[in-house]
Amino acid sequence: EEVNNAFIAAMRDRYEEVAKRPATRMREARAAVDKTFHALVARLEAVITLNGIDFTPELAPFVAEFNAIATRYKNILAIEHGRRAAAAGKDENATDGNEFPDEDNESPVEGQQQ
Repeated sequence: EEVNNAFIAAMRDRYEEVAKRPATRMREARAAVDKTFHALVARLEAVITLNGIDFTPELAPFVAEFNAIATRYKNILAIEHGRRAAAAGKDENATDGNEFPDEDNESPVEGQQQ
């Protein structure tokens, strides 16, 4: 009876642990957030392309913050790329087809700085 009670308690703990897990997986949530964020950026790029950054000064803080975030993210990707190359014993400056694209200066959001 003692062993059975211990087993029941262990199973109850496992069920509670599973029940506490989020229903949405992080990968799915991140994909949804990325999709929404890219739609927002595309819409702002359209507004800036039509009006120019000088005519939409209320967007300037967002553009500056977006540029800072994008630069930081690209630096993180470059660091991770170098780390993986070093771990694999490759020359981190060698090109293996996984280069990161250069910043597109034609993009109004990324090309404009305030």
